Amino acid sequence: MLGIWLKEPPEYAAGLCWCILAVHLVDRTAVGHMLAVAATGKIAAYQAFLGGSLILTLPLAWLFARLNWGIYATGWALILTMMLCAWGRVWFARTIAGMSARYWLKRILLPLLFVFVLVLFAGWLLQLWIDAGLVRIVLSTIVCEMVLVVLSWLLVLNQGEKELIRDKVLGILHRKR
Repeated sequence: MLGIWLKEPPEYAAGLCWCILAVHLVDRTAVGHMLAVAATGKIAAYQAFLGGSLILTLPLAWLFARLNWGIYATGWALILTMMLCAWGRVWFARTIAGMSARYWLKRILLPLLFVFVLVLFAGWLLQLWIDAGLVRIVLSTIVCEMVLVVLSWLLVLNQGEKELIRDKVLGILHRKR
């Protein structure tokens, strides 16, 4: 994909893009907890924890670079600090807002990780079978999106969320008539 966007992508561009994507995905796993804590108004300790966690990125990146982790040292440091922030959001939401950390683990994180691994596996299989190019990009996008939607429907969404989606889709379809 980077080869289409940039004629000659830098050597480490794809790996760094993966790091940024991983940071974003980790961050999104606990965004509901962030909103729950903010809704309580008791955010001083929470903000201090998050700020302290995020500032750790710099010394961690330096340490990883000193340990010869290479160009990806910064990406790994950012991923680890974002994981710490997600854990902090879950912990503070449990402590301040009474949200269950076990529920988050069982109903959100583990199903999302399972879906994530299977979508990556589907994309990896296509990469093995089809030469790089536009056909592989289109086919990979279609197959991975189909796997994502089906597995998310079956494993991630609860009954209320499925009904909400059905109602929205039916509402859109009825408006078009």
